[in-house]
Amino acid sequence: MTATHLFPERVVVTMSEIDAERALKALDGNTDLLKDLASMFGEDVPVLLEELKNALKSNHPTKVRSAVHSLKGLIATFYAKTGVEIAQRLEDAAAAGELDLFYCGELDRLEECIHSVQGDFEKLGWVTRV
Repeated sequence: MTATHLFPERVVVTMSEIDAERALKALDGNTDLLKDLASMFGEDVPVLLEELKNALKSNHPTKVRSAVHSLKGLIATFYAKTGVEIAQRLEDAAAAGELDLFYCGELDRLEECIHSVQGDFEKLGWVTRV
């Protein structure tokens, strides 16, 4: 079974990714902590994307799954539903040993979502530079 059969639907990335209200509520209204997490997101995501791409180059599904799982966790912190859905699909594909989905535009979609999340951080004043 190919990845396209496992995941036939496509996810469309929306303009605003995060649910700032839910993220803040999950942190008991601690805006400073939320800003710190947004800053750490900007530091951690490039490292994880590099790990993911290296794992893909070496065709190592377990490492691919691990990197995508970590990215999903970071995205989920901010209730970015679309990003979590894309990451989950990619994680499921990697767990099944199906890496084709990564080369069919889904990795690009995940990166677009991540950039949108970072743009939301900037618009909300959580980070000064993305």
